Amino acid sequence: MSLAREQLPVVFEDVMVHQATILPMTGTVSLEARLLESSHTFEVSESGHLVVSGKVYQWEDPDPRLFDHQESPATSPGEPFSLAYTEVHRELSLHGYDYSPQFQGILEASVEGNWGKLLWKDNWVPFLDTMLQMSILGMGQGSVFLPTRITAIHLNGNLQLELAQVLAQDRSELPEDPLPSHLLDSPALKACVDTALENMTSLKMKVVEVLAGHGHLYSRIPGLLNTLQLSYTATDCYPQALEAAQAKLQLHDIA
Repeated sequence: MSLAREQLPVVFEDVMVHQATILPMTGTVSLEARLLESSHTFEVSESGHLVVSGKVYQWEDPDPRLFDHQESPATSPGEPFSLAYTEVHRELSLHGYDYSPQFQGILEASVEGNWGKLLWKDNWVPFLDTMLQMSILGMGQGSVFLPTRITAIHLNGNLQLELAQVLAQDRSELPEDPLPSHLLDSPALKACVDTALENMTSLKMKVVEVLAGHGHLYSRIPGLLNTLQLSYTATDCYPQALEAAQAKLQLHDIA
């Protein structure tokens, strides 16, 4: 069976990070990758210096049970001892880790970092980095940790794609994220919005919501801005995520 690169199940083993690679704000960094097919070993070098080495091979017969949860977390999402999105990244910042928005993928997590809800954005790089960020939450402050060795990583891209599609279709049935729902119900926010609207010189506003299949803000924002001539567009990387909400979108005249 022929699979696209993003769907191919692979295994990384005995990965060693020999040195860090500093990426500049502008420009590019050239890396050289070598793979020995007979031994499945690989090396990545920068300017002749070894950066990463290990083994990688196709996962011929993926066992889906490998991804089963062996035991339930002591704390469930939404309970008092869980951290919401802003609290997670504030905690990481206190540890000395300031991530750009592309790498802020922890939506909710326990204080100990033993469970979390991670954002999948069709990109393995920030997703795997987000997994590493989870391990930081349970560590004490005062030190910055960098990964130097990975025993094994099993990636089933085909299964990941299937789960992402299922999640996109079922997102409308999931409970709302407590952060935006509580914020949008806040009297303080309504007072701030009303004050801003009263001082606007134009009654026209254009709003574009991304990842609308996850946030569902299209059902709340138009009500807050009902005194304006509002042009509202809801988008999502998975078009099917908004199929179930078409009636609601049409009701609010949302593109």
